[in-house]
Amino acid sequence: MRRSTAIAWLALVTALVGCSAPTRVAPTPTTPHQPAPDPEAEPASIVVDETEPPSATEDLPPLPTEPVATANSAEPTVDEIPSAPSSGRPISVENGFATWYGDDWHGKATASGERFNKHKLTAAHRSLPLGAKVRVTNTRNGRSVEVRINDRGPYGRRRERIIDVAEAAAKRLDFINAGVCPVRIEVLWLPPPKAKRHSKKKKAKHGA
Repeated sequence: MRRSTAIAWLALVTALVGCSAPTRVAPTPTTPHQPAPDPEAEPASIVVDETEPPSATEDLPPLPTEPVATANSAEPTVDEIPSAPSSGRPISVENGFATWYGDDWHGKATASGERFNKHKLTAAHRSLPLGAKVRVTNTRNGRSVEVRINDRGPYGRRRERIIDVAEAAAKRLDFINAGVCPVRIEVLWLPPPKAKRHSKKKKAKHGA
């Protein structure tokens, strides 16, 4: 009886010891400790490569340039002549009649030495200096055109005809078919007067 009781107690103690023994758990891999980011710390600076890539046009040959026109390459036009004085008023005004000329004189020499061109805005006057710029207004329809005086005329007994314009100017004034029209001439610009030349006799006296 005592033996069986002792065996029972031994079995109970063994069971209790087995239940109380700690179980081993497989270790999990750990990572190195990383400190939490500091919100007040300045962000790391980013290095940017500022070197510019080579331009694709550096190795290209230069484009050809057009020749520049010189001052004497073309005849001056009316627009290149200085306009009216700073006061805005014409230098003088003249009233009378205008005529025009074209094919019969095209290509012939004018009083200024240049060739007459019916397609240019030029005119002939009896007394205005060659190179003067005038505005001619057809008083019938109000049309105006600016021309450059490069010739002398009109000639004839009818002195009321005060200007003879080229065909291009007559088309602007719209009196090609009429042949004659009443006009008002406003002198806008006069060339500077030419210096007077001394005679040979005066030069001889100064040299004596």
